[in-house]
Amino acid sequence: MARVTVVNDYQEFLDIMRDLLAERGGHEFTGFDGDKTTFEQIAQTDPEVLIIDLRLNVDGLTGWDVLTLARAHDRMRAVPVIVCSADVAQVRQRAVEFKEIGNTHVREKPFDADEMLDLIHHLATNGSTG
Repeated sequence: MARVTVVNDYQEFLDIMRDLLAERGGHEFTGFDGDKTTFEQIAQTDPEVLIIDLRLNVDGLTGWDVLTLARAHDRMRAVPVIVCSADVAQVRQRAVEFKEIGNTHVREKPFDADEMLDLIHHLATNGSTG
């Protein structure tokens, strides 16, 4: 199973993702609620899949920052990222940017749990959906 790191500023979402990923999916889960979280802490988890909330904004670290820092970081550059957000307008507005960044996948909230697990399994196995 995969090492999955989730960065979201809502503890309830992290609890749901821990249950989904670790309990149901058998993945190794690490969650950050954004409280004084640094990008280096995220990178140190050595994730095979990174899930971020685009609207994350804690102590100046936004979801967009995490995504761009991941793509600039030696070890994180190729890690598949799933942007998971309820801000459908912003997600759709940035669709071209996600495609240009590469290996970035979007799941709008609410998402189907089985589809999320399937995507994570695929990304952990193949590194990308193409």
